[in-house]
Amino acid sequence: MNLIAGIYVSNNIQGHKKDDMICHGVLVGTGHLLTTASCVKGINSSDLVYDFPYSSKDYHDRENKVNEIFPHFMYKESGFESNEFNLAILKIDVTGNRDYSSPAIDYTLTRYPEDINSDKKISGKLTITNPEDMHGKVMDAEITTGPEFKDCLYCIDYKLDVGENLVNGAGFFLKEYISNDKAGYYLLGMANVKKTKLISKGLDSNQGSFIDLRKFKKWMDYVIEHGQSPKKLVGRFANYEAEAKKLRLKNFSAMNSFITNLKKECNEYL
Repeated sequence: MNLIAGIYVSNNIQGHKKDDMICHGVLVGTGHLLTTASCVKGINSSDLVYDFPYSSKDYHDRENKVNEIFPHFMYKESGFESNEFNLAILKIDVTGNRDYSSPAIDYTLTRYPEDINSDKKISGKLTITNPEDMHGKVMDAEITTGPEFKDCLYCIDYKLDVGENLVNGAGFFLKEYISNDKAGYYLLGMANVKKTKLISKGLDSNQGSFIDLRKFKKWMDYVIEHGQSPKKLVGRFANYEAEAKKLRLKNFSAMNSFITNLKKECNEYL
């Protein structure tokens, strides 16, 4: 199971206190964290620390240092500056006895066609072995429609245009974390959201999000059609960011429960 890291600014710079989590990361390979470039843009690696807030005490340590920041391999030529939705990899210190490595694990992934509401999808298993080769290798792909996997970038890299809004990121299938629902629809996304006034509430653009792509599309269609959020949900979405941050610092199950309850409240519109 990949560990979810919290990334913090170690010094009081850019308005961040030492204990403020500025974004999430996912441990990939050995000693690397995948996160959003916008999260760490303009911050020196020496000013960043990380921990694993949702894991055992053995992994919970605020003194872990980030050694280096570099673009995800998909953006090596363009670097961080060309696109605000780029991804970054943080090289972390793996000295000592701690096993800060993510073994090669099979993930079941789903790639949706351009019509996100279509029931057709392509599923397969992906083995991630190295952060420099993040597209990994497809194992025992089960094809339900469309061509066979030839480049697994499509498995973990997604882009969704909804009106004037763009959702873009990389995701891991969340079967390990969400088992009581249609887990195949969920990605742990190191996702950035280009915010407009229509989606200024309810989405955290830098922290990484849990996104059900189909329901998100339906939600955005509703918001765009009606020009504003349904009155019933305004309060919950207005408080989403603050409440989610508070729960993140406690434990993962609390955050998961909060998101589950929020989804139930949204079902009337989704």
